[in-house]
Amino acid sequence: MNKMPLNDTLGQLIERISKEFPDNEALVYPDQNIRLTYKQFNDEVDRVAKSLLAMNIKKGDHVSIWSTNVPEWAVLMFSLAKIGAVLVTVNTNYKSHELEYLLKQSDSKAIFLIDKFKTSEYFNMLKKVLDDAIWLGSGKLESKKIPMLKNVVLFDGPTSEHALSYKDFREMCKDISDAELDEIKKTLKEDDVVNMQYTSGTTGFPKGVMLTHHNIANNGYLIGEQMKLSEKDRMCIPVPFFHCFGCVLGILAAVTHGTTMLPLVTFDAEEVLKLVSDEKCTVLHGVPTMFIAELGVENRHKYDTKSEWAIRNGWLHSGDLGVVDEDGYLKITGRIKDMIIRGGENVYPREIEEFLYTHPKISDVQVIGVPDQKYGEQILAAIKLKDGETATPDEFKDFCMQNIARHKQPYYVVFVDNYPMTASGKIQKFKLRDEMVKKLNLEKLEGLNNTAE
Repeated sequence: MNKMPLNDTLGQLIERISKEFPDNEALVYPDQNIRLTYKQFNDEVDRVAKSLLAMNIKKGDHVSIWSTNVPEWAVLMFSLAKIGAVLVTVNTNYKSHELEYLLKQSDSKAIFLIDKFKTSEYFNMLKKVLDDAIWLGSGKLESKKIPMLKNVVLFDGPTSEHALSYKDFREMCKDISDAELDEIKKTLKEDDVVNMQYTSGTTGFPKGVMLTHHNIANNGYLIGEQMKLSEKDRMCIPVPFFHCFGCVLGILAAVTHGTTMLPLVTFDAEEVLKLVSDEKCTVLHGVPTMFIAELGVENRHKYDTKSEWAIRNGWLHSGDLGVVDEDGYLKITGRIKDMIIRGGENVYPREIEEFLYTHPKISDVQVIGVPDQKYGEQILAAIKLKDGETATPDEFKDFCMQNIARHKQPYYVVFVDNYPMTASGKIQKFKLRDEMVKKLNLEKLEGLNNTAE
């Protein structure tokens, strides 16, 4: 394995690894009968890269993926990198309001997505955002609202006026020669931008972070080194690819070490245990609530999940405040920052406040976290109505439900006449939180661990 720093583009990286470990399994989905070796994975990456070129995706173009952990996600990540395009990761919790912002702000030229999952109808939400579009057939479009977007590709549906099927997209590779792809590869550099990941900011909407080949390749490599990964390891990845946990700590940590990736399309506690047991996984990613759910599986003991390593010492300076109880358990009691941790998801109050300010009945709003039995914290919106206005909490909950991701939606809506303030007029959120905890009789929940959904 190369020493630090890696000087590869992601395309060079996957080509090198596919030569070092050609017969090692790269990507495995047992329930879909998919078992790609690193050589087969790289061949598929090249095929899809040529299809992207045939669709007129060029170096520097931005392409969004809005999907669960389908096999095509990991392939597209490297295919886009091989032609110098920029992958824009889209949170699967987003609703139409957030999607519209992201597509505009990211200048996405194409979007790849699934039709729907559970209650989220992604394709319908996209069509809602593109309500002014002129559809030209096979997913091609013109939109004044989102002028950069030109193509829609659906992973799990047929070609229609509003979308090109992934199957038909994949066949477009026939129009591009290997030589054309090779020429483009020669123009790419490790310090080119390859990934745009959106993260919540303390003010306003999420910001798109521009990441280079060098950045994320070395990030993944270093993580894999700390985990002592090798080509003998098999990594179960139930965390979402759209997040840096799945994309970098998962895919890139694995690929930089020739490790086998075993993703779950979506998290299911018992399916994780079954996959770890059946496929002899040596690495399991997850957040606290995932692990708690796995430990809570009724018949978990029938699965072989014995491990070789255990974390014994070491601390993460997260900015949280906590205490160690008499049994040696660490309990999160608060945080230095205002950030809310709901079920392991970092939620920034300012983003929710900015959205709620768009409601015509709201004069002012403050968003805080209050203790919760299941998620560690729940979101509370303390709202001041405009003079003469009346409303119910459900009115604002419905407003949020239609427009922002589930993990950002206030669980509590409380109407207030004023907020606790300092002498200089600054709102004291910690005092507001204390008032709300007492008002809602949540004192008994103080000091619970923050876990993840």
